[in-house]
Amino acid sequence: MKGGIYSDERCPKCMENRPDPMPRGYGKFKDNGKDGLQCPKHPDQRAQTFRVAFDGLCRRFETYQDAKDLLEGWRWEVRQEKFNAKEHLTSNPLGFSVLGEKFLAVKKLDLRPEGYRRYKYHYRTCSGELKDIPVTQIDYGVLEDLKCTLLARLAPKTVYDTFGFLKAFLAWCLDRGEIDSAPRYPKLSKKMGMRKILDKPTQAKVVNKVYEMYWGHAPRACLGIEMLCTYPKIRPNELRQVQEKHIDLKSGVLVIPEPKEGVDPKKINLLPEHVDLIKSLPRGFPEMYFLRYDYPVKGRRVGQRFGRDYLYHVWRKACVALDLKGVPLYPGTKHTTISDWARRYSTARIQQAAGVISKAIERYTVLGEEDCVSLYKEARPKVTKIRPSSPDKVLTKNSGTQTAIGEDS
Repeated sequence: MKGGIYSDERCPKCMENRPDPMPRGYGKFKDNGKDGLQCPKHPDQRAQTFRVAFDGLCRRFETYQDAKDLLEGWRWEVRQEKFNAKEHLTSNPLGFSVLGEKFLAVKKLDLRPEGYRRYKYHYRTCSGELKDIPVTQIDYGVLEDLKCTLLARLAPKTVYDTFGFLKAFLAWCLDRGEIDSAPRYPKLSKKMGMRKILDKPTQAKVVNKVYEMYWGHAPRACLGIEMLCTYPKIRPNELRQVQEKHIDLKSGVLVIPEPKEGVDPKKINLLPEHVDLIKSLPRGFPEMYFLRYDYPVKGRRVGQRFGRDYLYHVWRKACVALDLKGVPLYPGTKHTTISDWARRYSTARIQQAAGVISKAIERYTVLGEEDCVSLYKEARPKVTKIRPSSPDKVLTKNSGTQTAIGEDS
């Protein structure tokens, strides 16, 4: 059979009269296959430490029974054609955390920074539960337990996206030959809640408050937030990518070099008012970012690009000043504008102006009951002719036309 139990010790009685030179294997203990390792010449001498050697693997034990159990388990895996030596290496090369780090290193070269950050977040989300589990042992049961654990502390959509990451990761493991087949996945529902939004008048109040609080020392933050409200096609992080060379003031076109939708640049036709506002700001070199500090603020140097969450904090402070709670930057700008458009325009027309409408954004194009009633009022014909208070004739079930009650017969 493959593998065996050995010991680095030698029989002390044999070593008392050892020959010189000593033959190979002289005085070594042999496995009796029952309860330990004995010296063939001195059966009363037994080993006290044990070593299992199997297909290049080595494990050490202090009891014979533990060593025997491991050896029999490995031999059973061989008979079942499930044995993989990598699963039992102390370095755990098939562990989720080991391969997960390699997967992130590969994706860092393929994905844009925002996509890589999402992958890294989802990796950390499930690494606590799957850290040392070999990928060959990740099956339906493991994934179902992970689902229950994550749903206890995260939103359903976050769990859904995390399992999307796991599918991509295990597909990558399959391509590398680390696993023989992909596991089945538990069913997940992608329930997305509606985020709190504003109406257009309230949105305008917030934008005016932003101008009031920040125009003196961060005018580009004011213009950036106004542009997010005006052009739903632009995302906050996409606007941070824009450099001076991406804005053509003569034609009034702004270019997003690396949009989320794909590799092709995205063009937005600017309003003349925004073109004039941009012209009023200090111009910089072509490689300078549009969202940058024009004046020193809290140690920030002039020309430095805004931080990733700067517009979010500016929006939040303006909302706090107006006593508005629970409406972050994205719902307060893009979602609010699309929801307002949905009251007057078709989804097709909104899509032309806002770009690709995902399932997450499509929720804000669905009209509520009050909006439907207002549309009904708009659709009602304006009747100017005075209608009679009651008909001259009424129909009954058992007869034909009869004279209405109150009329002369």
